[in-house]
Amino acid sequence: MPVVHLQESIIHYEEHGPRDAPVILTLAPGGLESQARFWRVRATGEFRSFPDPRPILARGFRVIALDQRNAGQSVAPLDRPASWDDYADDHLGLLDSLGVDRFHLLGACIGGPFGFKLIERAADRVASFVVQATSGLDAHNRAVFDKSFWNWGEAVLARRAEVRRETLEAQRQQMFGGDFIFSVTREQVARATTPLLVLQGHDAPHPAAISEEIVALARNATLVRQWDGPDNAGTYASLLTDFFNAHAR
Repeated sequence: MPVVHLQESIIHYEEHGPRDAPVILTLAPGGLESQARFWRVRATGEFRSFPDPRPILARGFRVIALDQRNAGQSVAPLDRPASWDDYADDHLGLLDSLGVDRFHLLGACIGGPFGFKLIERAADRVASFVVQATSGLDAHNRAVFDKSFWNWGEAVLARRAEVRRETLEAQRQQMFGGDFIFSVTREQVARATTPLLVLQGHDAPHPAAISEEIVALARNATLVRQWDGPDNAGTYASLLTDFFNAHAR
């Protein structure tokens, strides 16, 4: 994977498709362990229940995927708690280093919160956003996010002796201590004018109600309930390509 050295992070990324085509930044599932390869498989090696979108989209777009900071091959200091803005700095810094101004977004799982933070930070640069089974807090799943965070955090502590548990706990509270989709407020989603295609979540980390609430709040959003699973592989591919093609004209 190529690498970019940003102000405080080293980000490994990959590119697919024509370099002169419209750009789609893809933000993979996997919580803070999000890596480019997780578009195809889970951390366990099990295949995803939807097709890998990278080769599908690379037929007509320049597709960029990355390992998030301190996941996969990407690294950043952990002498202070990281924030959603730090991740957004990585995403925008990567695009800047590649000479990309305007771009589309595909974000799954934690890619939902990442993507909405990018809209908050740089709405004029985001042409459209597919929000795929976004992470979000409901009345029952707080423990899911605590467990996911510490699955990542314990692995960090095991391989990096300089990192303090107290720093990671402060990061957990800073990033996941809030509600809704964590990175932005409901008011910020309501102000967004970016075209959204929301592929509804359907399990504990990705509640259906959160996808529905985003569509109810946002000014320009469409909800799709049935898109996942082997019977919908063709539907999933068409949803992505049709949406991005419509907003790339």
